[in-house]
Amino acid sequence: MAAQGRWDEAFSAYQSALPDSATPTPYLTAADIALMQLKKPEAALSILEAAQQRWPNHKWVNLKLGDLYRRMGNLNRAAEVLEPIYKEHPADSWVALYIGMLRYD
Repeated sequence: MAAQGRWDEAFSAYQSALPDSATPTPYLTAADIALMQLKKPEAALSILEAAQQRWPNHKWVNLKLGDLYRRMGNLNRAAEVLEPIYKEHPADSWVALYIGMLRYD
């Protein structure tokens, strides 16, 4: 669906899978991408903030949330979320990518 540009359908599928997921990573990544393609960053933010409540120490959830804050222009909030992850995982290439995008925005 997503590959065919059917973002509404893709998001519905991702959203229905998320509550049953023991791990948030694949569904949040897909939902975030679908919602950004639909130009609905507030909806993506709502999902990621809820996920952070459910999985507060999950590195990927926090990376996605911090990056979304960055993409929405809320650089201070992005830093609040991303900087602690960087301090804990300074050698992680994904963490370095997200912190680098934040620092150079």
